[in-house]
Amino acid sequence: MRILRNTLGMAVFLLALMAQGALAGSLTIANVNAQRIACVFNPSCQVSPNESAVYIKLFGDAGMGRVQTRIFAGVPSFQAAGVTAYLYRVDMTPTMALGMANCIERLVIDAGPVASLPYNPPGTAEVFVISTGGPGKIGLKSATQNGGRITFTFAKPVCPTIGAQPGTDSFFFGFASRNPPVPAKAQLIATMEGTAADIRAPKH
Repeated sequence: MRILRNTLGMAVFLLALMAQGALAGSLTIANVNAQRIACVFNPSCQVSPNESAVYIKLFGDAGMGRVQTRIFAGVPSFQAAGVTAYLYRVDMTPTMALGMANCIERLVIDAGPVASLPYNPPGTAEVFVISTGGPGKIGLKSATQNGGRITFTFAKPVCPTIGAQPGTDSFFFGFASRNPPVPAKAQLIATMEGTAADIRAPKH
């Protein structure tokens, strides 16, 4: 009986390790246009996102930046049926550096498992960046997952206005999940001192 319990315990432990391993490592990023993303979730290539935004204040910067969230669901009986798209954008254009610029380098979201979809056929990807057909100037350098947490690293820091150099913003980027949206916190990692932002992310 003790041997059986030990065997079952080891099996549960190994399954937990396998599940953790499945949510670890680099995620594939597809750079696409806005219409291409809509066509993945709706055969009409049109979506009606539910949008929200929250203002953020970084140490050393005057003014308020913002983090946008967009959400829309896939159409039933289509390739993205049963999944929800989660899009985010960081905008620091309304802010100004008072001294040394405090720029956002990474955004961390506890998202859980994400779906792999044909954002840029013939291959599939876990993360997409709307680099054309939408607002923004800065894309992603990488997206890495550790457990449920995904760290999105920007191609270059998203900064406030620095002297004559205007502030910058990111493209919309995101992923799809089979889990429904709930209120959540995103962690913004900055060059000096970061902050947290209220967003919506998958429940898991």
